[in-house]
Amino acid sequence: MNKEENKEVDYNHEEVESWLQEIGEVLGYYTYPEFGDEQYRFDIVYKLFNSEKQPPVAVFEVVDSNTVDNSLSRLFYAYRTFRPEGLYLKF
Repeated sequence: MNKEENKEVDYNHEEVESWLQEIGEVLGYYTYPEFGDEQYRFDIVYKLFNSEKQPPVAVFEVVDSNTVDNSLSRLFYAYRTFRPEGLYLKF
């Protein structure tokens, strides 16, 4: 294995968010970046229908190493509020 094969790649927050949004659209979901209410904002959510009343079926948080606690708090809030089928934390 040479050095390039073992090299870790570091992607920024916005790149990962755009990938998650694109994946959701390909899978047929309505995707909403920076979705939230007056208390929390989530990086990306997937919904089955294009409606404000429709709760998300998946909530994604993309975290930096120093924001893990905040991201977990947001995901816990999403679970209590929306009861999505999936909660995802991406480092």
